[in-house]
Amino acid sequence: MVHQQFELWAEQTPDAIALVAQGREYTYQQLNVRANQLARFLQQRGVGPEVLVGVCLPRSPELIIALLAILKAGGAYVPMDPGYPAERLEMMRTDAQMPLLLTNRASQAEWMQSTDTQVICLDARWEDIGQASATDLPCQAQSHHLAYIIYTSGSTGKPKGVMIEHRSISAYAQIAGAAYNLQPSDRVLQFCSISFDTAAEEIFCCLGRGSTLVLRTEDMIGSVQTFLERSQAWGVTIWVFPTAFWHFLATELARTGLTPPASLRLVTMGGEKAIPAQLAQWRQQVGDHIRLVNTYGPTEATIVATMCDIAGPEAVAGAETSPYWQRDSSGTDLCAR
Repeated sequence: MVHQQFELWAEQTPDAIALVAQGREYTYQQLNVRANQLARFLQQRGVGPEVLVGVCLPRSPELIIALLAILKAGGAYVPMDPGYPAERLEMMRTDAQMPLLLTNRASQAEWMQSTDTQVICLDARWEDIGQASATDLPCQAQSHHLAYIIYTSGSTGKPKGVMIEHRSISAYAQIAGAAYNLQPSDRVLQFCSISFDTAAEEIFCCLGRGSTLVLRTEDMIGSVQTFLERSQAWGVTIWVFPTAFWHFLATELARTGLTPPASLRLVTMGGEKAIPAQLAQWRQQVGDHIRLVNTYGPTEATIVATMCDIAGPEAVAGAETSPYWQRDSSGTDLCAR
């Protein structure tokens, strides 16, 4: 399971940097300790297999700790971006019928006031949480239990909650990590909203391979130059984008003459097919030294079902997409899980 893969790295390389956020670094051991303490705190409040816990937190160390803790406790998380409209968040809370919701004081809102859901402000409870044991917990969940429920955009109707089991996200994280050749030396930018399943890819593929997760700030996307400068300063090696943002970035690089950071080795984008005009701009401005991968998959298929190298040293000439399983020596077809 993904949290167990994280625990292995915390045991093997406790002093390695797991997370970089807001100018601070957190080691694998530090992150694991906080997640273990919060997991026990949650278990004392009834969290276990198939118990849903809402997570309405901004991009922060507390968010990553909360996700790991819920999985360690045996529960399943429901990601809720605090920047979403209150009506949408309330719909998610009501539809999922979650007994528990984790947030912080800055994200508290009127829609959270309900007798059906217990709201816990983590920043007000860390002293209590820190009293719990810091050791790893016995695994409570089994592979068929839920890991998370993520709500679709609702572009074709009412948003629906898609249930993803531990075995699905675990298999995906292992095979995607291998396909992207993630190494402990990599630094992955956590770019996407927590309410998009791509965030699970960014987080669990990274922490399950001993890499460093770098949380982007809101202000860094204010301009392309700032985005590039921050990525360079943080030594980011991997970007994971929605295709629409990559289209924008490719156009801006061509317009301004700016280039990606020297540390960057891999860019993946998903959600839709790359437009040939932007791909041509990228190739002309960036060259072929950065691997560029176009992916696609419905949420129900666990993040990604197909992938293709469309630029860079491993580019597939003329290929539109290729199934993930073609890169998996075991022959497992993840599209069928």
